[in-house]
Amino acid sequence: MPVRKIPKCYRSVPGQHWSAKNGRSIACESTLEADFYLYLEFEDDVENYEEQPLRILYNGEGQTQHYTPDCLVVYKEGSGKIPTIVEAKYASELKDEEKAKELKPKFDAAKEYAAKHVMEFRVVTEEDIRGEYLENLKLIYRFAKPPARLAEYEESIIDALRKTQPVSIPGLLAQLTDSRLQKAKLMPHIWHMMFRKAIKADLSRKISGQTLLHLGRA
Repeated sequence: MPVRKIPKCYRSVPGQHWSAKNGRSIACESTLEADFYLYLEFEDDVENYEEQPLRILYNGEGQTQHYTPDCLVVYKEGSGKIPTIVEAKYASELKDEEKAKELKPKFDAAKEYAAKHVMEFRVVTEEDIRGEYLENLKLIYRFAKPPARLAEYEESIIDALRKTQPVSIPGLLAQLTDSRLQKAKLMPHIWHMMFRKAIKADLSRKISGQTLLHLGRA
C-alpha cells in the first residue's frame, strides 16, 4: 500500500484513477500521473503498479532527507523486465535549472536504491505518453467494464470480423444490423472488446470512421 498520503496542493490536481488492472482506485497527484497510470493499464507486460510505493532516505543539506517516488511498476514473469520505480514530471520542470537542482539528489538516491534492489528508475514526462494514442486510450477505457449481454453480442461481432476484416467501424456495424438503435447498442461492446484487445486497431492515430478493425487475441 502507498507509504505517503497525497496532499492537497495548488500546484497539482490530486484525484483518483480507477485501475482495472489493480482492481482498486489509485491516488494521483496530477493529471500527468493519471495519464501515466492509464498508459500502464494497456501495457500487456505490466502485472500491476502501486502509487507512492516506498520512502527512500538520503543525505542532503547535512541531514537525512526522504523521497517518495510516484509509482512502482511490476512486470509479468517472463517479460524480461525488472520492477521499475517511476517519477512523472512535466518536461518544463526538468528544464528549469532551479527545479532540476532540487530534484537531482532525489533522483540520484532513487537510482542508487533501484540498483541495490534489482530495479530500474526512470522519469517519464508528458512527451513520453501524451498524444493521439493516449486520447484513444481515454476513450476506450470508459468501456473497461463489460456491458450487459456481452457474450451474445460478442459472438456476432467476432463472426462478422472473421468474414470481412479489416473493416471500418461503420462497415462492421452495417454488417451486423440496419437499425440505428441496434448500432448504438453494439458500440459499447465494440469499445469493450477493443479495451480487452479482442479487437485490434491502429491506436497511434485518432479513432475515426476510417479506422480499420481486426480480430485480436481470444
